[in-house]
Amino acid sequence: MILTYEQLLSEVKLNGLKSISSKIQAVALGVFEPLDHVRLTMGFKSLGLKPFSAKIQNVPLSVQGEREFILTPTTLSLDDAMNTHFPGDFIYGGAFVLEDLMNHKPLDFRVFGYPTDLMDRQELRKSISVDELHYGYLDVELRKELHPTAYVNGSDSLKFSENGAVKNNFQSINFKTSGLLQSIIDLASHVETVFMAGTTGILSSLGESVVRFSGDFLRMDTLYASGLSLKGYGVMLALGLGALIRVEGNVHILDQIISNEDRLYKVVDIAAQKELSRIPFKQFRDSMVVIDDGAYKVGSLTSLYLAERIARRLAGQE
Repeated sequence: MILTYEQLLSEVKLNGLKSISSKIQAVALGVFEPLDHVRLTMGFKSLGLKPFSAKIQNVPLSVQGEREFILTPTTLSLDDAMNTHFPGDFIYGGAFVLEDLMNHKPLDFRVFGYPTDLMDRQELRKSISVDELHYGYLDVELRKELHPTAYVNGSDSLKFSENGAVKNNFQSINFKTSGLLQSIIDLASHVETVFMAGTTGILSSLGESVVRFSGDFLRMDTLYASGLSLKGYGVMLALGLGALIRVEGNVHILDQIISNEDRLYKVVDIAAQKELSRIPFKQFRDSMVVIDDGAYKVGSLTSLYLAERIARRLAGQE
């Protein structure tokens, strides 16, 4: 039996962990949320010059070789109006370039370089789409975080964070991670199959506290990857990731997965930069979170619907 995370929680609630553990072969975990440390390495067959700078839709690229470039989703367009109007709308950036490429849109590509070492520099400008890429690898590095941060705002004015706009006077509590990413990192050695934005990916460990998801960008699906503009903060890529955890009746592994519900979040007043409390993730499942005598409306950048859909795909249920 292969269960999704939500199905596992329901089964444990109904029948208890010990009675169902021997029947479970694997558990599928899925997440869909904004991520920071993402990059696309893309290569062309030939450009006809040695580049020293490049940009796509006026978003700068990092030059890695004669035909290879790196794009990071958080890189902003050079002419984005946010540079002069606080707090900034962050209308366009690398994350939106990635989304446009996935949608096979033609994009303006400009490269500055030298045809040979003896000639003046030249500019190559052309319209390109994802179909002209020789290859594309998308990867994201994730670090183990014991206590993810949720924000409240005790001031009289709106505040901006990587979790989105936090309403004033303690009107909301904002978080952006389901915590399941941390469970995947914890159980990386038990991962059997990796899901990355609609295609099969690779999970590799970079030490005890860091893992890297990698996948073929040319086969990814925009349903599971989209640009996100966070007012007052910047541009990020919302990305769907998942992992099938091999269990084979191991109660200890199942217990580790379920303990995600009790993973503590730091609740920080973003205005005072002060930690107010620590609460378990399971409280975020409700529309309101109660801390001491205060009630906060939950504001989330995580799609629990798409996360469960990813898990169902991994579990072979759709």
